[in-house]
Amino acid sequence: MRAALWALGLAACAAPSARVPTRVSPKVDAGPEPRATPTASAKAAPPSLEIVLGGFAACLLRRGALHCWKRDAAVTPPLAKAVAPMPGLDGVTRVGFGYGHVCALAKGGRVFCWGENEYGQLGVGSAEARRGAPERVPGIEGATDLAVGLFHTCALTGDRRVTCWGWNRNGQTGSDTEYAPAARELVLPEIVPGLTGALAIHAGRNHTCARTPRGWECFGSAQFESQRARIGGQSPEPAPVEDLAEFASLAMHDETACGVTSSGVACYGSGAFSLLVDRPMRTERPIPVAVAGATSVAVGSYHACAITQRGRVVCWGLDTDGRLGRGRVIEGYEPNPPEEVAGLSGVRSLALDATGTCALTVKDELYCWGALPHLPADPQAPKASPVRIAVE
Repeated sequence: MRAALWALGLAACAAPSARVPTRVSPKVDAGPEPRATPTASAKAAPPSLEIVLGGFAACLLRRGALHCWKRDAAVTPPLAKAVAPMPGLDGVTRVGFGYGHVCALAKGGRVFCWGENEYGQLGVGSAEARRGAPERVPGIEGATDLAVGLFHTCALTGDRRVTCWGWNRNGQTGSDTEYAPAARELVLPEIVPGLTGALAIHAGRNHTCARTPRGWECFGSAQFESQRARIGGQSPEPAPVEDLAEFASLAMHDETACGVTSSGVACYGSGAFSLLVDRPMRTERPIPVAVAGATSVAVGSYHACAITQRGRVVCWGLDTDGRLGRGRVIEGYEPNPPEEVAGLSGVRSLALDATGTCALTVKDELYCWGALPHLPADPQAPKASPVRIAVE
């Protein structure tokens, strides 16, 4: 099925739960571009293999080439041979999905985006037409990290500053642009004032967080009790978040996030109720999750999974469609406590979607379970258990 599969119609496949704001489409002049000097870290070799799942599509990153296909596409293994690489991209190291757009960090630390653009989330100088093919975000070179939120996008520049663009209703781009019908979007990248020395960035629905030598600094919609007490409901000004002081790493999805702490894993946010047993609907402070020896964590819409020091996978949350990989499907809306996924070892990375999970091992073997319309399903295989999918 070698074809140009990226005539996606992205918005039609987006998650139905998001509340979409009123569209406006301003035009602006390009103006000064926020450039940054490339650093050694910007020249890191592309990963040999990664997979990223979005609500409307999936992407396979293989040796710098990006293979993307639409959800529900009839893709048959091996995946890398079934789907042609995205045109115009080289040396891709990272890719992220928003509500209806995709962005990739490519060779030279350049950023490319495509998909829906009603709110300037592509960063290409307008908020008008969607782009069916990757288009370069002007002025960004030497970027080392990428974060994609619901309708906004941010990049970490070579000099460890953060530049963002797109929907800014809650200050999630770090700009103090007032919310008005004529100025709802930042359609070109703007450096976030006062944020320096950033080491990593993450984006949720309407907020952004950066890891700095001072700790985790967040802006946008206040997700934490300590942040809310300091800045109120929302603010474009980055502020240290006391509640995240012990987080070594962070994973964010929509309004839910989990992070690795010295004692295991903790989760927070308005979606964390689906992950935690006997907890309130909205958790404004991180709640511990009993996962011993966690080294990293990934978050989906209704479940989360962690990789342990032994290379095993532990998942918790809702188990509809078998997304927890327990060999059985547990329907309903009662969250399930952490449990190890049987039969997996040597896992190095995870990808989660609303209804399924994928894991990559140190041998570049891809295993998936749950309901994943992005990927081929063997009707004879139990969807609640890991199944290996051929890549090449």
